[in-house]
Amino acid sequence: MPNPPTLTEDEQPREITRFVDWYRRHPDKSESTATRYRTALRKWAVYCDEHDVPLLDADSRDVEDFILGLYDDYAPKTVSNARAALSQFYQREGDFEDKTPVDEAEVGSWNADSVKSGEGRDENIHWLKPEQVESLIENVPAPTLRNRLLVKLMVQTGVRASELQTIRCGQNPDWESNELGDIDRKERRIVVKDKKNDDTRPVFYHQNIDDILRLWIETERATVYKASESEYLFPTTKSESIHPQRINSIVREAAEKAGIQRTYAKTADGRERAEVTSHVLRHTFAMNALRNDMDTRWIQLALGHSDISTTINRYLHEDEDTLKKQWTQRGPSF
Repeated sequence: MPNPPTLTEDEQPREITRFVDWYRRHPDKSESTATRYRTALRKWAVYCDEHDVPLLDADSRDVEDFILGLYDDYAPKTVSNARAALSQFYQREGDFEDKTPVDEAEVGSWNADSVKSGEGRDENIHWLKPEQVESLIENVPAPTLRNRLLVKLMVQTGVRASELQTIRCGQNPDWESNELGDIDRKERRIVVKDKKNDDTRPVFYHQNIDDILRLWIETERATVYKASESEYLFPTTKSESIHPQRINSIVREAAEKAGIQRTYAKTADGRERAEVTSHVLRHTFAMNALRNDMDTRWIQLALGHSDISTTINRYLHEDEDTLKKQWTQRGPSF
């Protein structure tokens, strides 16, 4: 991996600015450490942006990939400093029910040889074909209705797990009057909040979600403990809204049961890292939309990419079959 680019003071995410300011004010922290942490976190922010991962929605796999990549270009002490920076950052800025993604990542004693040769992940993005999506939906863990709805919404809209968490239906959703917060059931439209920049954007779902969405809102959601006190679509017994890490666990468990999970790497101690995660469903939306001839501009808007080059660079080169189809049907034939 080439040396990761960094950011200027004006370009760095506000979460990093807030953390570094807090660190500098802390009586037990040093200015030199704050500067080193800021440098590491800026590299991490660039990694997250390039991989379309919201800064506060990264998982252990992202941390592992980032840290392993640093070993290619930096001394072990620098990599150790980066891990410490991430750990401090997520303890301060994150909102996790239990462990942070740094706590769950196996990076403590890693070096570049800790991932066994021949078992690494492909360079290309991973996404699911329609038959794999159907199998994933059929194999979600309990509660089945809620989790099928979660998966369907993600693959039909391309929303991130962190965005799914923020969808509101109101404390007293009324299906008949269409008073459902961010959801317009008549238009099959949902307004989602982009945690990367606080913007909102509309996404749309297919009519085959109507029945399961209505059943969830009118019946099963109400059985969740304290659901009446939550305005969010997916409350849990522990919090107002389901956590992105829990969504990721649901997807991984369903993929295992469906037989479509793949280990893309192993650590030296034998711990496996899974290929199919909740973020793969976002890639799945984009690639299947591309194959269904959705214009790249509309895919960009659906995903919330600020620059269309992000969409093109990430997805267009992945699908040679669609490229050939478009070329054959629309290319010039003088």
